[in-house]
Amino acid sequence: MPTPPATEDTPPPTKPAPHPATPPAIPLAPRPVTSLAPRPITPPEPTWAPTSCTLPTVEQPLREAEFDTLFAEAVTIIERPTPTTLDLTLTSTAEATARDLTTREASCCNFFTFNFHPATHNTLVLRIGVPQSATYIAILNAVEARARHQLNAQPRTN
Repeated sequence: MPTPPATEDTPPPTKPAPHPATPPAIPLAPRPVTSLAPRPITPPEPTWAPTSCTLPTVEQPLREAEFDTLFAEAVTIIERPTPTTLDLTLTSTAEATARDLTTREASCCNFFTFNFHPATHNTLVLRIGVPQSATYIAILNAVEARARHQLNAQPRTN
């Protein structure tokens, strides 16, 4: 309903008094200006699978988990005789698993070479080789780092 205009006989309308329970208004600080550009998505933990790997991307973490299990359960010694070779001494009980896993890996990443050599009566050496290339050596470095991490993360019983 519109307010009638003020006349000499009527005082001008006034604003209603604020309710006593209403707290006084607090001025807000200005909001900082932020970019509306999308934030970059943080990729998952880097993997050692190269872009040339023919294993489907969705299967790569599963394969790496298989290697992590092998490293954790069977590796007893890690040596790096040259920049292009990595020697993993494995318990002999893991030989069948290691041979199966390395055969499957060589089928999708054919730059790897995997050779097995007896070490003692209950161990064998898995030698992993790569071509003399900065890219492949970096991949082998990542494999070594993963193997060392798994080896160091596992409690050992002797």
